[in-house]
Amino acid sequence: HTHAMKTLLVLLAVAALLFAVATAVVVVDETEHAVITQFGRPVAVLSDAGLHGKLPAPIQRVTRLDKRVLFTAQQPTELLTSDKKNVVVSTYLSWRIADPLKFLTSLRTREAAEARLAALVQSELGSTLGNLPFSSVVPAPTDGGGLEQVEERVQKTCQDAALRDFGIEVTSFGVTRLGRVVFYDYDEIEYLTQCNFRRIPAAPNPELEMSGEVWYPVARNDVFPEEFGAFLLTDPRVRAAFMKHHADLLDPEPAAG
Repeated sequence: HTHAMKTLLVLLAVAALLFAVATAVVVVDETEHAVITQFGRPVAVLSDAGLHGKLPAPIQRVTRLDKRVLFTAQQPTELLTSDKKNVVVSTYLSWRIADPLKFLTSLRTREAAEARLAALVQSELGSTLGNLPFSSVVPAPTDGGGLEQVEERVQKTCQDAALRDFGIEVTSFGVTRLGRVVFYDYDEIEYLTQCNFRRIPAAPNPELEMSGEVWYPVARNDVFPEEFGAFLLTDPRVRAAFMKHHADLLDPEPAAG
């Protein structure tokens, strides 16, 4: 019985030693930051790839953060210009963790970062568009106008705030759909008789069709009725009634009759 007890104690000691050695070695990948915390408090950041040492768990633990440039697509947002015209834009943001300690203490996860960045972009985009007349945003830019001025202002403001508050470097910001406003109130800026109602051309390949980007040229007065349903017919009951009585309004070339 005594021999068995000694054997058990030796095995437990060996297991504890192996655990301590294993948890005292940190392997850092080139795509990540490793933040060492001691009883929950950050004490070191390891950003160089390779083997590193630390105190064994549970004294010190490792939190890994992505070092790569990350991409976040924002949902379409409806905003107002200074002359009260509705503009719906979809935006994208690329960013990376520049200050791992600040990121860890303020956000901790990518999901939390994307939520805070979305709120920041929404606020700054609304503020920027709210100070510009519709005519300076649409159509294409001239003399520093257009969407480029919006993108520059929003990126600059978001860069400063994200780095200061979250330790995030915003590397790029822009409006999707090849730099165009993807939808706005056509009836506020053109007569219907001046609109060119078109059918969306077939995509040259499935990858491009699923990408969310425009694969065809779009002129100023072009209107694509097929897209109306995505904005106007989200309620299944409304959609059913609409398609029963007015489905032809979604067809740029309705049958004569």
